[in-house]
Amino acid sequence: MGSGEPVDFHKRFRGATRQSGFKNGESAGPSGPHQPLKRCPECGSARLWKDGLRYTGSGQVQRWLCRDCGFRLSESTPQVQVKVNVPGKILEVSKPGKDRVQASVLRADVAREKVDDEDPLFFREDVGSHVSSRNGSVVEGLNTLRFYNSNSRVCVSEREAKNLAKVEPQQEKAGAGATLDVKGCLVNYEAKMMLKGLTPETILRWLSVLRLLMKRGADLLDPVSVFKAIDHAQRYNHATKELLDREWTDGSKNNAAQAYKTFCEAVGIQIPKGINFDKWSGRQQKLPWIPLEMEIDQLIAGCSRKIASFLQLLKEAWCRSGEAYRLEWRDVDPEHNVITINSPEKNGLPRQFKASSNLIAMLNALPKTSHRVFGTSTLTKIRQNFMLQRAGIAHKLQNPRISSITFHTLRHWGATMEYHRTKDILHVQERLGHRSITSTLIYTHLVNFEGDEYHIATAKSLEEDEENLKAGFEYVTERDGIKIYRKRK
Repeated sequence: MGSGEPVDFHKRFRGATRQSGFKNGESAGPSGPHQPLKRCPECGSARLWKDGLRYTGSGQVQRWLCRDCGFRLSESTPQVQVKVNVPGKILEVSKPGKDRVQASVLRADVAREKVDDEDPLFFREDVGSHVSSRNGSVVEGLNTLRFYNSNSRVCVSEREAKNLAKVEPQQEKAGAGATLDVKGCLVNYEAKMMLKGLTPETILRWLSVLRLLMKRGADLLDPVSVFKAIDHAQRYNHATKELLDREWTDGSKNNAAQAYKTFCEAVGIQIPKGINFDKWSGRQQKLPWIPLEMEIDQLIAGCSRKIASFLQLLKEAWCRSGEAYRLEWRDVDPEHNVITINSPEKNGLPRQFKASSNLIAMLNALPKTSHRVFGTSTLTKIRQNFMLQRAGIAHKLQNPRISSITFHTLRHWGATMEYHRTKDILHVQERLGHRSITSTLIYTHLVNFEGDEYHIATAKSLEEDEENLKAGFEYVTERDGIKIYRKRK
């Protein structure tokens, strides 16, 4: 057979196998009885032309040309036999005179085709090994599977190896213009809220509200469904794990509505005009409940060292719980008894206050295991421990009012007592860190404590004046050279 002469392998190998007794598809050749049937890997045709010899360092390479599709391929000498055991798993590659090596074939379409154990992998001139040398795999001379087109790949690098069975449906879904699922939207929402600079506590609180609405049957991608879920949301009894007949308060509904509005804005969901998520925003503002100082002191005395220090800080600083939680050791000046609130919340102002010696001693007694005063525990964990200890103290003292004291209650108590003592609303605004005085004016509408009972103290000297002031007494008047002080019981 000369160069350019057509070869009919069906006819040739059929006669060869009859004479030699080899199985169908085998022939006697330079490689022995395992010379496979040669076909075009592009179209499967056996109508091939010899296209000359190619000389390499390892020997001669016969070049072939397909008469049907014009595809060129090459065959090295000796022939490499590749056995496909399980598609998509391990190929056993053997060469005469060389050690056996293994390589991975990562192809989703191979798994859908049944490949016989004796079917070979052919060589192509234009396709080389697709595995880089950095992962150590050895696939020399492997090009493409039989009857697959020229875009087929034998193997990919480890970085490119993905679950194509899952990727392809997602690509088809994205190509059809489908919207991301709810989980993907929540991830995008969380990332955008972090870029806006919101605190992690606020983001987690809004995410928990959105997930709670999902548990209540709301579809976050449907504003109508979310509106109905918020409008008829019922309270949950954590003790009995059952829903109560009472609905959420307007404040809780408004918080959930605001969280969902930010979600729609971040994800790009259009809220219909007929849906009003500001329905619950016009609620009447209630006056804060103010406990007695004796009840606050009883609660602090009954809590653990860490929780008691946290409550004492809230009582004296009138700060929010998040501001107290982020307090660092560098913000505490034990020499001058000054504490600085450098991490204000809700766009508040940083501020300083004069701490008592008792508070400084309680803070210094805490272990210094972190740059934060209250360690690495989360604020949620601190609040949970506080609620458990508060319930035990209220039961022991048989005073249910103690069960109503929260972290924010101490902020209300401090502002109320300070305004009642000084009648200076600007001073109270500065201590609370409010940027607008509108938020501070609520403390001017509280009940006047003139009718309450007081402890009375007198002072005739400067030393007695200092003792009364340190004890929390406030100056009232002076009669016959004797100063009169009082302190609310």
